[in-house]
Amino acid sequence: MQSIRPKEVFVLQERDESRVKYAVSLYSVGKFEEALREIKALLEKDPSDPYYNAFAADCMIQIGNYQQAEKFAGIAQSLEKDNPDYSVLYALALFYNGKPEKALQAINSAIRRGESAERSIIKSQILLALGREEDAVKEARKAVSLEPSEESNRNLGSVLREAGMDDEAEEVYRKIAEDNPNDVEALRAIFEIKEEQGKLREALEIIDRCIEIDPEDYTLLLDRSDLYMALDDPDMAMEDALQASMLSREAPDALLALARIERERGLLQDALKHVESAMEDYAEDPEVHAVRAEILKAIGRTGEATEECMEAVRLGAESDVKYRVGLLLYEMRKYEEAGKIFSELVDDPVYSVSASLYSERCQWKSLHQKS
Repeated sequence: MQSIRPKEVFVLQERDESRVKYAVSLYSVGKFEEALREIKALLEKDPSDPYYNAFAADCMIQIGNYQQAEKFAGIAQSLEKDNPDYSVLYALALFYNGKPEKALQAINSAIRRGESAERSIIKSQILLALGREEDAVKEARKAVSLEPSEESNRNLGSVLREAGMDDEAEEVYRKIAEDNPNDVEALRAIFEIKEEQGKLREALEIIDRCIEIDPEDYTLLLDRSDLYMALDDPDMAMEDALQASMLSREAPDALLALARIERERGLLQDALKHVESAMEDYAEDPEVHAVRAEILKAIGRTGEATEECMEAVRLGAESDVKYRVGLLLYEMRKYEEAGKIFSELVDDPVYSVSASLYSERCQWKSLHQKS
């Protein structure tokens, strides 16, 4: 989901106090915590100033403290109920704090006082979070009709994708790319659509163009590396992964991508070294533990591989990672552990059939293993 930060930042409104101006200057260069300290000092003197509370809430959103953002935005909104900007800010704080139903009420309150593309953009994203895709698409289209800007069109493309309307989303992104041929964000969205549709050669042409525009973005190289693996070209995949690792100064995601390819190519010691380097920053990522488990199993260190499989599950692995881990445990004859994982996937629409079969096999094999 794309960001739903409003286009006009609340704290950059004109205010005379010198301390506020200093706080605004800090905010404008991304020093949100320092700006927050300044505004909190003012709040101590005047806790009922709605602007100070709104300023604090905006800073809290920027630093990711959404619970406190909701508190301060709620105070600002309650102090000036007729100020639609404060209702918008309150909606954002509620949304980011995981309360989309209340966020919808707040943004509707702002819209009743005046429609704008910005407010419709925010509402469309809230509706998406509530699972109301059809309504979200309508609201995103409304934002474009109110102000056919690049921002509103990007939002429309994002909402259409979330709603599963990839063909229409692609049209929107192509229009953005036509207006700005060097727009990597729009081109990348088209690449992702083509990749998901299985149109890999078309996807390759688009990601090549992205890399041509921005050769220093290592994440584009990682995308192309994954695509080359899907196209069964491990040599090119390895080349891109190595280049990404160098460009990023061995960023964890680049090292993890490299480890996956090395595992596929049988370079197990190199793969283990790189995945363990990635783990220094991604210790809580289930995928890292799953990849390490696959490498350890290939090396023959099945005890450690089993531990890594269980750690991946403990950390909340998604269904695709869970399924891989279950297969790995099954191959290592850890039928009881594998059976528990497959039983958790029997209701998953993607894995239900195969998970049910493996779950039954694990029960049978586990019984025979114990007897």
